[in-house]
Amino acid sequence: MQPSLPNISDEPIIRAIHRRAAILGFLVFALALAWMCFVPFDLTRHPYNPPNSRRVGYLLVTGMSLIDVFANIGIYLPFGGLALLALRSLRANRILSIFGATLIAAAFCLTIEHAQYFIASRVASWIDVFCNIAGAAIGATIVAACEPILRAVVQRFTISAQKNWWAVIAKVAVCSLILVQLRPYDIVLDKGSAAAQLLRADFHPTAAWNALPETCARLIKEGRIDGVRELPRMQMEYLLDRATDIAGYCGVTILLWLGFRPRRFLDYFRAIGGTGFVVLCTAFTITLTRQFLASYGLDTAHFVAACAGWLLGVCMCMVLLRRPADDATSANPSFAFRLPRSIGALGACV
Repeated sequence: MQPSLPNISDEPIIRAIHRRAAILGFLVFALALAWMCFVPFDLTRHPYNPPNSRRVGYLLVTGMSLIDVFANIGIYLPFGGLALLALRSLRANRILSIFGATLIAAAFCLTIEHAQYFIASRVASWIDVFCNIAGAAIGATIVAACEPILRAVVQRFTISAQKNWWAVIAKVAVCSLILVQLRPYDIVLDKGSAAAQLLRADFHPTAAWNALPETCARLIKEGRIDGVRELPRMQMEYLLDRATDIAGYCGVTILLWLGFRPRRFLDYFRAIGGTGFVVLCTAFTITLTRQFLASYGLDTAHFVAACAGWLLGVCMCMVLLRRPADDATSANPSFAFRLPRSIGALGACV
């Protein structure tokens, strides 16, 4: 899908990315999906056939719950849609692109499922293959039917990016940060109990760190880990997570600052306030949402790390990204306050 629009930027790299955005988007999604399918990379598979099942090749023929069926279809809906857009960007016929996207999905999921045979925590199944192919075909068909609407959206996006493409990159970075920080989206079953625990929770930033010895002892007692040097490892991983949080929010702050493009003295106050508004609201949302995810729980150290990352990013921008005051390009501080609407739309979709 190639809208007849002028280049998105004067930067050669940005122009190249714009021309091949559909292909790059498809490749990034495919790599992310492959990574998700192989985590935790435990290559210790032992031959095992569940009861009432048989194998055809390396893959099992067995039953599956309706939830798993819809989950496998849903995962490949965007895969099929992005594959169709990639083929359409190469001037392929719309009908042929639907079949091409389905064939690409079939080859991809067959490769993934056969590779999962060697992963101890994965079940390689023909049901997964058929559901994935069906999801890709449905996704490609939906995108093909909605292509005129998508073309208009891309046109609007391109016009917006031409004015300030750093702002677009900043929005994508914030949405990506939310998706990464909330994975693997394992929502707790008893939401009422999780909400009640929130009222009794310890909001001190060091609460999770102080609870690590107790958590380690519980995991050792349950037999989930052995007791050799596990506590230092858990502490090191926790510190690494917080350092990653600081670096991530620092990077987002820098992108937001570039989107504001402050030139005059007052613009710097707007940029500081705007970046703080976006970063702290995002961190607060993630911290609160994690209370309802089984893999996390409440840890206000994430919010403190976000504050540190924001301050570090602002200091770096003030020192390294100062621009001449007579630059003719005007600042654009308003986009950050429209960003929560974009985040809300993304959250509704998720």
